[in-house]
Amino acid sequence: SFDNLQGLVYENVCRELIWQYQDQLFSFERVGRWWEDDKEIDIVAINSESKSILFGECKCTNKPVGTNICEDLKAKTKMVDWKINGRNEYYVLFSVSGFTPGMIALAKKDKILLINKDKLIS
Repeated sequence: SFDNLQGLVYENVCRELIWQYQDQLFSFERVGRWWEDDKEIDIVAINSESKSILFGECKCTNKPVGTNICEDLKAKTKMVDWKINGRNEYYVLFSVSGFTPGMIALAKKDKILLINKDKLIS
């Protein structure tokens, strides 16, 4: 249960940290999380005027985050019906253990923010 608690605390910290990265993304009105049934997205930030939405995952594990986490996140975003037509989508991944080379390459190609602990790496 300590690992679960540690993960929840890390998610809360990430939701606070994301505010400092608005310059790389867009100006947020609100930041929170989203869930439906058994699906959850750790970070969702929105701007109604620009129809911009940020989706993010926070991973507090001892393994580097790979492309599978990003693919899972993108699949879950299809369930979020906020301004589904014409919205601008952005993505961020937080990890305490870094990222795989494949995830770093994908982030550069798809303009996904990667944050290792509390430092922007891509």
